[in-house]
Order: sequence, then C-alpha cells, then structure tokens
Amino acid sequence: MKRMLLPSFLFILSFANMHAQKTPAPEDVWRQIFLPENKAQMSAVAWENKVYFAGGYRGETFLATINIYNITTGTWTEETLSEARSFPTAIAAEGKIFFAGGVTQTIPYNDFSDRLDIYDVEQDEWTYLFLSEPKNTLNQAVHVGNKIMFPGGGTNGFMLYSSWKIRLK
Repeated sequence: MKRMLLPSFLFILSFANMHAQKTPAPEDVWRQIFLPENKAQMSAVAWENKVYFAGGYRGETFLATINIYNITTGTWTEETLSEARSFPTAIAAEGKIFFAGGVTQTIPYNDFSDRLDIYDVEQDEWTYLFLSEPKNTLNQAVHVGNKIMFPGGGTNGFMLYSSWKIRLK
C-alpha cells in the first residue's frame, strides 16, 4: 500500500493576541497570519481554498464583517453579514456558506439573531433569510443528505430548543 501525504492547513485562533496561525502539514514550522481586525467570539468555516471568519465582538461592539483568507494567494478580502453579531453558527455545504443565529446584545446575552446569511460560491452572491422563532445562539450545524440542521441552541446558554432544518435543493 502506497502512502501519500496531502497538503493541508491548520488554523489556530489565539484569543490572547487575536491572530490566526497557519502551517502546512506535516511540517512543524509555524507562520503567523494576522486577521485584518481584532475580534473575538467569531465563527470560522472553510470552503475550497478560502477560510471565512464571520461576525464577532470587539470591546462593546458586535461585528458584521466577514474576513476571508485565501490560502492560495495569502490575501484577505472582506464581506458583510446582514446583521452584526457574535457567535454565529457556520457551516459549508454543496457550494454554499451559511452563517446562522448568534448574539446581538451585550451581557447578559439576551438578544439573539434570527438571520441566516447564505453565500453561493459559484454565483458569488450573498442572500439572507429570517429563521423561525425562537431566536437563539444555535451553536452547532450538521450537513445530512440534502439538508442542513441546526440542532438545539439556547437563549441563555441553558435552554434548548428543537432543530431548525434548511433544505439545500
């Protein structure tokens, strides 16, 4: 049996210094790549050669920016969520990037987003939908068959709700 090593990348976000690190595997050499802005409580998702860092929080400000890093060219671009928020749930499936829910008000975290931002990679087009009530932080997503499911979530970190389902086709 022939073994092959495929190039891959590992990104690590440091909350202390607010930067990302990237390294080609399996080498043990690290190179720092700084995010274009300092932020915490963001989500991250990858599709093909790009990594999307969406939303977040800085100081007392919720962020709507999506910082997009192209691992092939080493360049950053930027897009904007339909609503500023921290902790959006992110998932990529079937040529689309999804950012759902999140927190829209400072401590105590008691106002939540009902937005689902969708980026169609092939069409290079952003749209958004309103999710059904109750609004919540979601926290998880899974791609199953032709659906994306956002299981549970909470309005204060403790209360769980049933799943939202989004049909892809």
